[in-house]
Amino acid sequence: MNTHCRVPSYEKNRTIRYGLLAVDAHDRTEQIDFAKKLNSESVAEYFHHLAIDTKQAGYTLLTVIIDNNSMHKDKMRYDLWLRMHEQHDLDGFRVRFIDTPRYSPEPRRIYYPPITVAAVSSFAITPKN
Repeated sequence: MNTHCRVPSYEKNRTIRYGLLAVDAHDRTEQIDFAKKLNSESVAEYFHHLAIDTKQAGYTLLTVIIDNNSMHKDKMRYDLWLRMHEQHDLDGFRVRFIDTPRYSPEPRRIYYPPITVAAVSSFAITPKN
């Protein structure tokens, strides 16, 4: 039996914006930004702005709990490191990443120490014209 969807897609004709969402686990504030492309560079740029805002709030460390998406790996982290060191706006500030375990259908307990963190997620939307 063929279950392939026969509804025509209009993916090529619509404008997609990708959302980047961070939630402060301590005070539950949210920070959202949108990007035309979702790649390592746009994620690094988002974290750079998030780090600047966090430093301006008086903190010296941003801890990010992040999933195992390939955009969150070495290239993005290196791009962020370059931004932080080239622009000198975050001298003395650190960003630490905690990777979530790989997905498993079996429920398991995950322990994270009680620290202020930003949990980050990405999603796609289609803006109204």
